[in-house]
Amino acid sequence: MPAFERRALLAARAGSGLPCPALAEGAQPWPRRPVRLLRIGADLNPLDPADFAALRQEEDIRWSRAARESLIVRAP
Repeated sequence: MPAFERRALLAARAGSGLPCPALAEGAQPWPRRPVRLLRIGADLNPLDPADFAALRQEEDIRWSRAARESLIVRAP
């Protein structure tokens, strides 16, 4: 059992008042951060310039749509 799950389980059993039941069950207290495909593409360099430009445009559209729909928020 990972350390976080063990601590959460022990805290739940001790009745420490964790902020939500999911934490008591061992869920991650933070959302996973999405990794942009452009960063991966730039590191691996598998695409030719035209394909990379198309990927950039498609990803920018997808991320702006997600931001408009409040699926992505800035961290405080």
